[in-house]
Amino acid sequence: MTNKLNEPVAVDSALRRRFWNRLGRLGIIRQPELIRLHRVAQERRIAPEEAVVALGMLTQDQVVELLTCRDPFGFSMEGLGIS
Repeated sequence: MTNKLNEPVAVDSALRRRFWNRLGRLGIIRQPELIRLHRVAQERRIAPEEAVVALGMLTQDQVVELLTCRDPFGFSMEGLGIS
């Protein structure tokens, strides 16, 4: 992902872990897709979060919402057992 200056956005490890946990628990991504995403990220030298967008699995806005919002998409993550 890039900001308005087209520079890469740094994602700290805690946010990254929460993002991937949410994707898995919501059933948005499964192991085969995860492997494919990481392969694409390595090949293109981009962050895995950016590969999700590049492959059309999520929009950039959805990725940002999953990364930053307490209740992304209006769902209570705690109520779903997701941190």
